[in-house]
Amino acid sequence: MYPEETSSNKKEASDSFFDDFEEVGEDLMTIYPNPANNQITLNFTLPDNTSEATLHLYGIDGRFIEQYTISSKQKTMELNVANFANGTYIYLLSADGKLIARKKLNVAK
Repeated sequence: MYPEETSSNKKEASDSFFDDFEEVGEDLMTIYPNPANNQITLNFTLPDNTSEATLHLYGIDGRFIEQYTISSKQKTMELNVANFANGTYIYLLSADGKLIARKKLNVAK
């Protein structure tokens, strides 16, 4: 039922979901402070004529954590990360279903 694990397709326990992660959209989304311990501010620029935007938050292991809907006129968002465990998180910003920015956030308390 499941493919047999071989050395070519077996992922080591230390590997993360985002091993080949590369930040994109440097000019479209910024997150600060980073590292954070309490609250973060996200600033973003959506493409003209965006009808729907979404911000997805994932753990570094690929675990989906939360989704936020962003209005086309919204430029900033503040999020409380005080209850987040220490570690690395990934934010993905999509506009009309297309990925436009991908950023890492480090939480350190």
